[in-house]
Amino acid sequence: MEPHPYQKFMSSGHITILVGPDKNKYTIHAELLASLSCYLYTLVKGAATKSPVVEWPHIDDRTFACFSQFAYSRRYHIANPTPPKVEESPGGSSRPRTPSPDEANTSGSGSDLAPRPIGGIIAPQTFTDLTIAHAKVYVFADYLLIKDLKKLSISFLEDILKFAWFKGETIAELGEYIYNNTKKNKKQNSLRKVVSLYISRYLDRLCHEESGVELLETNVELCKDVLWHTLPRGG
Repeated sequence: MEPHPYQKFMSSGHITILVGPDKNKYTIHAELLASLSCYLYTLVKGAATKSPVVEWPHIDDRTFACFSQFAYSRRYHIANPTPPKVEESPGGSSRPRTPSPDEANTSGSGSDLAPRPIGGIIAPQTFTDLTIAHAKVYVFADYLLIKDLKKLSISFLEDILKFAWFKGETIAELGEYIYNNTKKNKKQNSLRKVVSLYISRYLDRLCHEESGVELLETNVELCKDVLWHTLPRGG
Protein backbone atom coordinates (compact mmCIF):
# COMPACT_ATOMS: atom_id res chain seq x y z
CA MET A 1 0.00 0.00 0.00
CA GLU A 2 1.28 3.42 -0.94
CA PRO A 3 1.86 5.68 2.09
CA HIS A 4 -0.38 8.72 2.49
CA PRO A 5 1.36 11.85 1.09
CA TYR A 6 1.48 13.43 4.56
CA GLN A 7 3.20 10.32 5.92
CA LYS A 8 5.74 10.63 3.12
CA PHE A 9 6.31 14.27 4.03
CA MET A 10 6.85 13.57 7.72
CA SER A 11 9.24 10.71 7.09
CA SER A 12 11.40 12.75 4.73
CA GLY A 13 14.58 14.46 5.77
CA HIS A 14 14.81 18.09 6.80
CA ILE A 15 16.15 21.04 4.93
CA THR A 16 17.75 23.95 6.76
CA ILE A 17 16.63 27.48 5.95
CA LEU A 18 18.54 30.58 7.03
CA VAL A 19 16.16 33.52 7.39
CA GLY A 20 16.88 37.23 7.31
CA PRO A 21 20.17 39.12 7.36
CA ASP A 22 21.03 37.47 10.69
CA LYS A 23 20.59 34.01 9.13
CA ASN A 24 18.32 32.67 11.86
CA LYS A 25 18.21 28.90 11.48
CA TYR A 26 14.99 26.93 10.85
CA THR A 27 14.25 23.45 9.58
CA ILE A 28 11.32 22.07 7.61
CA HIS A 29 10.56 18.67 6.06
CA ALA A 30 12.10 18.63 2.59
CA GLU A 31 9.32 16.73 0.79
CA LEU A 32 6.67 18.97 2.31
CA LEU A 33 8.52 22.06 1.14
CA ALA A 34 8.93 20.57 -2.35
CA SER A 35 5.18 19.90 -2.60
CA LEU A 36 4.20 23.56 -2.22
CA SER A 37 5.19 24.79 -5.69
CA CYS A 38 7.25 23.95 -8.77
CA TYR A 39 9.78 26.58 -7.72
CA LEU A 40 10.27 24.97 -4.30
CA TYR A 41 10.41 21.50 -5.84
CA THR A 42 13.32 22.59 -8.00
CA LEU A 43 14.93 24.36 -5.06
CA VAL A 44 14.70 21.32 -2.77
CA LYS A 45 15.91 18.83 -5.35
CA GLY A 46 18.82 21.10 -6.21
CA ALA A 47 19.72 21.48 -2.54
CA ALA A 48 19.66 17.72 -2.09
CA THR A 49 22.45 17.31 -4.64
CA LYS A 50 24.52 20.11 -3.16
CA SER A 51 23.96 21.29 0.39
CA PRO A 52 20.62 20.98 2.28
CA VAL A 53 20.76 24.66 3.24
CA VAL A 54 18.70 27.45 1.69
CA GLU A 55 19.15 31.16 2.43
CA TRP A 56 16.25 33.63 2.36
CA PRO A 57 17.86 36.88 3.53
CA HIS A 58 15.06 39.08 2.18
CA ILE A 59 12.29 37.92 4.56
CA ASP A 60 11.80 38.31 8.31
CA ASP A 61 11.14 35.69 10.98
CA ARG A 62 7.40 36.38 11.26
CA THR A 63 6.89 35.99 7.50
CA PHE A 64 8.73 32.68 7.59
CA ALA A 65 6.70 31.60 10.63
CA CYS A 66 3.47 32.28 8.71
CA PHE A 67 4.85 30.43 5.69
CA SER A 68 5.90 27.36 7.67
CA GLN A 69 2.57 27.26 9.51
CA PHE A 70 0.81 27.30 6.15
CA ALA A 71 3.07 24.52 4.87
CA TYR A 72 1.93 22.17 7.63
CA SER A 73 -1.70 23.24 8.12
CA ARG A 74 -2.72 25.29 5.04
CA ARG A 75 -3.54 28.13 7.43
CA TYR A 76 -1.55 30.71 9.36
CA HIS A 77 -2.25 32.96 12.30
CA ILE A 78 -1.18 36.47 13.25
CA ALA A 79 -2.55 37.84 16.51
CA ASN A 80 -4.52 41.03 15.92
CA PRO A 81 -4.09 44.25 17.92
CA THR A 82 -7.12 45.97 19.47
CA PRO A 83 -9.48 47.15 16.70
CA PRO A 84 -9.70 50.91 16.10
CA LYS A 85 -12.80 52.90 17.01
CA VAL A 86 -15.16 53.51 14.11
CA GLU A 87 -15.69 57.20 13.36
CA GLU A 88 -19.11 58.68 12.66
CA SER A 89 -19.65 60.68 9.48
CA PRO A 90 -21.15 64.20 9.63
CA GLY A 91 -24.62 62.81 8.85
CA GLY A 92 -24.55 60.66 11.94
CA SER A 93 -24.06 57.39 10.09
CA SER A 94 -21.05 55.31 10.84
CA ARG A 95 -18.49 53.65 8.66
CA PRO A 96 -18.56 49.83 8.41
CA ARG A 97 -18.77 48.29 11.86
CA THR A 98 -15.51 47.51 13.57
CA PRO A 99 -15.47 43.97 14.96
CA SER A 100 -15.13 43.15 18.61
CA PRO A 101 -11.71 41.85 19.71
CA ASP A 102 -13.02 38.29 19.53
CA GLU A 103 -14.35 38.79 16.01
CA ALA A 104 -11.20 40.59 14.92
CA ASN A 105 -9.07 37.63 15.93
CA THR A 106 -10.66 35.65 13.10
CA SER A 107 -8.93 37.92 10.59
CA GLY A 108 -5.61 36.41 9.69
CA SER A 109 -6.14 33.45 12.01
CA GLY A 110 -5.89 29.78 11.29
CA SER A 111 -7.05 26.77 13.21
CA ASP A 112 -6.14 26.75 16.89
CA LEU A 113 -4.97 23.20 16.30
CA ALA A 114 -2.49 24.22 13.66
CA PRO A 115 1.14 23.49 14.61
CA ARG A 116 3.14 26.50 15.77
CA PRO A 117 6.23 27.27 13.69
CA ILE A 118 9.63 27.19 15.34
CA GLY A 119 10.13 30.38 17.30
CA GLY A 120 6.42 31.33 17.28
CA ILE A 121 4.96 34.41 15.64
CA ILE A 122 5.75 37.95 16.74
CA ALA A 123 2.42 39.64 17.53
CA PRO A 124 1.84 42.95 15.74
CA GLN A 125 1.52 46.07 17.87
CA THR A 126 -0.64 48.14 15.49
CA PHE A 127 -2.95 47.66 12.54
CA THR A 128 -0.21 49.10 10.32
CA ASP A 129 2.02 46.26 11.45
CA LEU A 130 -0.77 43.72 10.95
CA THR A 131 -1.70 44.76 7.42
CA ILE A 132 1.93 44.86 6.31
CA ALA A 133 2.52 41.44 7.88
CA HIS A 134 -0.14 39.94 5.60
CA ALA A 135 1.21 41.89 2.62
CA LYS A 136 4.67 40.45 3.29
CA VAL A 137 3.24 36.94 3.31
CA TYR A 138 1.64 37.62 -0.10
CA VAL A 139 4.88 39.01 -1.57
CA PHE A 140 6.83 35.99 -0.31
CA ALA A 141 4.19 33.56 -1.61
CA ASP A 142 4.33 35.29 -4.99
CA TYR A 143 8.11 34.88 -5.02
CA LEU A 144 7.73 31.16 -4.22
CA LEU A 145 4.82 30.71 -6.69
CA ILE A 146 2.42 29.41 -4.00
CA LYS A 147 -1.03 30.38 -5.29
CA ASP A 148 -3.02 29.12 -2.29
CA LEU A 149 -0.92 31.12 0.17
CA LYS A 150 -1.35 34.24 -1.99
CA LYS A 151 -5.13 33.77 -1.95
CA LEU A 152 -5.16 33.21 1.80
CA SER A 153 -3.12 36.30 2.64
CA ILE A 154 -5.27 38.42 0.31
CA SER A 155 -8.46 37.20 1.98
CA PHE A 156 -7.08 38.03 5.43
CA LEU A 157 -6.04 41.52 4.32
CA GLU A 158 -9.44 42.15 2.74
CA ASP A 159 -11.14 41.06 5.98
CA ILE A 160 -9.18 43.66 7.94
CA LEU A 161 -9.66 46.53 5.49
CA LYS A 162 -13.40 46.08 5.01
CA PHE A 163 -14.24 47.01 8.61
CA ALA A 164 -13.31 50.70 8.79
CA TRP A 165 -11.14 53.57 7.61
CA PHE A 166 -7.62 53.49 8.98
CA LYS A 167 -5.43 56.52 9.51
CA GLY A 168 -3.52 57.93 6.57
CA GLU A 169 -0.20 56.81 8.03
CA THR A 170 -1.37 53.18 8.02
CA ILE A 171 -2.60 53.28 4.44
CA ALA A 172 0.43 55.23 3.24
CA GLU A 173 2.85 52.73 4.74
CA LEU A 174 0.84 49.78 3.42
CA GLY A 175 0.51 51.30 -0.07
CA GLU A 176 4.18 52.18 -0.23
CA TYR A 177 5.25 48.68 0.81
CA ILE A 178 2.93 46.99 -1.69
CA TYR A 179 3.85 49.14 -4.69
CA ASN A 180 7.57 48.94 -3.91
CA ASN A 181 7.51 45.15 -3.66
CA THR A 182 5.17 44.08 -6.45
CA LYS A 183 5.37 44.46 -10.19
CA LYS A 184 2.95 46.00 -12.64
CA ASN A 185 1.57 43.54 -15.18
CA LYS A 186 -1.19 43.35 -17.78
CA LYS A 187 -3.60 41.81 -15.28
CA GLN A 188 -3.60 43.98 -12.15
CA ASN A 189 -1.71 42.43 -9.26
CA SER A 190 -4.21 41.18 -6.64
CA LEU A 191 -2.42 42.86 -3.76
CA ARG A 192 -2.28 46.19 -5.59
CA LYS A 193 -5.96 45.86 -6.44
CA VAL A 194 -6.94 45.39 -2.79
CA VAL A 195 -5.16 48.51 -1.53
CA SER A 196 -5.97 50.74 -4.54
CA LEU A 197 -9.66 49.82 -4.35
CA TYR A 198 -9.67 50.55 -0.63
CA ILE A 199 -8.03 53.94 -1.19
CA SER A 200 -10.53 54.80 -3.94
CA ARG A 201 -13.40 54.28 -1.49
CA TYR A 202 -11.88 56.66 1.06
CA LEU A 203 -10.05 58.99 -1.29
CA ASP A 204 -11.72 62.10 0.16
CA ARG A 205 -10.38 61.29 3.62
CA LEU A 206 -6.91 60.34 2.43
CA CYS A 207 -6.56 63.65 0.58
CA HIS A 208 -7.06 65.52 3.86
CA GLU A 209 -4.12 63.77 5.52
CA GLU A 210 -0.54 64.80 4.83
CA SER A 211 0.73 61.22 4.66
CA GLY A 212 -2.02 60.33 2.19
CA VAL A 213 -1.30 63.26 -0.09
CA GLU A 214 2.40 62.42 -0.07
CA LEU A 215 1.64 58.80 -1.00
CA LEU A 216 -0.44 59.85 -3.98
CA GLU A 217 2.10 62.46 -5.10
CA THR A 218 5.05 60.10 -5.03
CA ASN A 219 3.52 56.90 -6.44
CA VAL A 220 2.31 57.30 -10.01
CA GLU A 221 1.33 53.65 -10.47
CA LEU A 222 -0.84 53.69 -7.35
CA CYS A 223 -2.49 56.92 -8.53
CA LYS A 224 -3.32 55.32 -11.88
CA ASP A 225 -4.86 52.28 -10.18
CA VAL A 226 -6.92 54.43 -7.80
CA LEU A 227 -8.10 56.54 -10.74
CA TRP A 228 -9.12 53.42 -12.62
CA HIS A 229 -11.40 52.43 -9.71
CA THR A 230 -12.94 55.89 -9.37
CA LEU A 231 -13.75 56.61 -13.02
CA PRO A 232 -17.28 55.72 -14.17
CA ARG A 233 -17.56 52.75 -16.54
CA GLY A 234 -19.30 53.12 -19.82
CA GLY A 235 -22.51 51.16 -20.25
